[in-house]
Amino acid sequence: MEELSVSVLLYSLLFFLFPFLCGYIAVKVKLPTIVGYIISGIILGLLVHSEISDIVSFFANVGLILLLFTIGLELDISSLKRYRKFVLWGGLYQMLVTTAVACALLLLFHVPIVPSILLAIGFSLSSTAVVSKLLQEKGDESSLAGQLAIGILIFQDIASIPIIVLLSSLDMSNTGFLPIISTLGLVVGKSILIIGLLIFIGVKGIPYIFEKLGKLSRELMNLFVVLFIIGVVALFTVLGLSSALAAFVAGLLISQTSQHYHVFSQVRPLRDIFVILFFVFLGASTPLALLLTQLPLILMFSVVIMAIKIAILYGVFVKFHFHTKVSFGLGVLLSQVGEFAFILFKMGEQSGLISSELVTFATGVTLVTLIVCPFIISKKDSIYLFLYRFFRKVTPDLERYVHSLADADRGRWEKVQHKDHVIICGYGRIGSYIGRALKMAEIPYIAIDYNYFTVSEARQQGESILYGDPTDPDILAQAHIAHASALISAVPD
Repeated sequence: MEELSVSVLLYSLLFFLFPFLCGYIAVKVKLPTIVGYIISGIILGLLVHSEISDIVSFFANVGLILLLFTIGLELDISSLKRYRKFVLWGGLYQMLVTTAVACALLLLFHVPIVPSILLAIGFSLSSTAVVSKLLQEKGDESSLAGQLAIGILIFQDIASIPIIVLLSSLDMSNTGFLPIISTLGLVVGKSILIIGLLIFIGVKGIPYIFEKLGKLSRELMNLFVVLFIIGVVALFTVLGLSSALAAFVAGLLISQTSQHYHVFSQVRPLRDIFVILFFVFLGASTPLALLLTQLPLILMFSVVIMAIKIAILYGVFVKFHFHTKVSFGLGVLLSQVGEFAFILFKMGEQSGLISSELVTFATGVTLVTLIVCPFIISKKDSIYLFLYRFFRKVTPDLERYVHSLADADRGRWEKVQHKDHVIICGYGRIGSYIGRALKMAEIPYIAIDYNYFTVSEARQQGESILYGDPTDPDILAQAHIAHASALISAVPD
């Protein structure tokens, strides 16, 4: 066996050392590790730009395939059922309006129509990785805003798949509107036919094969997973379809098996390593000098994009009669531009639809939002309170209208004794236990919660509960706090 050359070992060391160091620094300063990986790629691009070979690009593509495979593998439609109306319509409105506004802004700066649309679609997406990690760190996955955010992120991930398919199917000669539409129609038709055939065969066949291999040998099953992914990707490639779509379909088919949790646990470490190389490759392909010359415009556009996304989600969910605090928190959670945008921008460049200058600009905007967003999320309650007081003072009529639309309680709770009662702030798991204990002791109480579903379910069970923010003085006044014997805080925050 031939020994590896010193140069190959050196470059391999650099391509893992710099991401490790930059990722470590990012974690220490509480930034998403994606930011560290892209910055490490920018540094490597300056040091060894001539050595960024096809092999690194190949590994980056493997990372993309594994990422889409695990998205298909993890797809849990049942998690959307409770909030499906709000997730589907809220997610759709947010993507469409953000895309329209961002596209209009880009057109004002004389960006061509096709690149404007693609960049705007990328800006409408949020980061599943960053939001999930931040929610887990704060223990907010089960909160109302957290569940809605995860649902919308799943919707965005699904919605981005056909866009990736289209981009991977185009070439530089098909940049006109009609060629794109005809290509899209052809790709969609072929995709539906092949996916339908695979699902028809796979729904029964794949679980049977995995059941047999699981009993026979775990190693053989792991090997079959790799073989299955490569086989589906090869089939789609031969038929002129996207390898990205193939990876997603492969994951979707294996998700129907009882072994999919095991498969995910085996694939995830490989996916994480190769996805890191994708972001390193993205950073290494970014010209730093051009990025710096565009910095003022990048910063301005980043602020505008984040403000637009917060405002749209706030408006949509207030219209759905969600509490203003929940709506604002959801907007802040999804205000950043996500990692899928990097993929869209890079594939758009490879298809010849987006220039390298625009990709650099869009990458810069995405990086800034990822850097800023964790700090804003950590202060979202303080920002909400400041804005609430500001608008209440400056535009009292608007504040009263929004309050009547989303925050005002419409339930019947007047039957509760308004003297010597207990006020329970927050009626989640802990608050409901306290309520049961008080009911058993025959002590009157009023609960307050701003989770629309929690309040509705509690009222159906005959509980005395107010819909509103437990920290709002007006809501506490409605609960007759001046005559209460005690106030119990069961708010997760």
